[in-house]
Amino acid sequence: MSDLLRAARTAALALPVALLAACSGDGAPAVVEADGTYLLLAAPSDGAMEARAVGTLTRGEDGCLYLDADEQHTLLVWPAGTTLDHDETAVTVPDGAPLQPWATTTLVIGSDVEVGGGGVDVPADSPTSVVPEVPDACDTADVFLVGRP
Repeated sequence: MSDLLRAARTAALALPVALLAACSGDGAPAVVEADGTYLLLAAPSDGAMEARAVGTLTRGEDGCLYLDADEQHTLLVWPAGTTLDHDETAVTVPDGAPLQPWATTTLVIGSDVEVGGGGVDVPADSPTSVVPEVPDACDTADVFLVGRP
């Protein structure tokens, strides 16, 4: 086998391993805080909830992100891979499309949005395998696990 062919074959085998390592983490739910705004991230999951929620994406005085609709204030837990933009005015959510894993949707804080997912119970001071430990400041009376925008 020529040195060029051997190098190409090694590179072809190494690239997927490097990409997988770059994408892997511990898979645990997390809370990301940026300048007083909390982004609650669920653990990666293959499951999907199909409920739809519509309302205004808001940041509460407590720094948590909520969906407000019909006098209901719902804490949002975002799918793994969601990011808060640098000036904290929008959330970018992975679409979860199997054939387009790079596809995202950006939701602007203060705008009307529609998201898929489902309601979850969050025991006080007790994170689950999917939902992170919620900061004390956040209102957990009603929690919605966002699956996709």
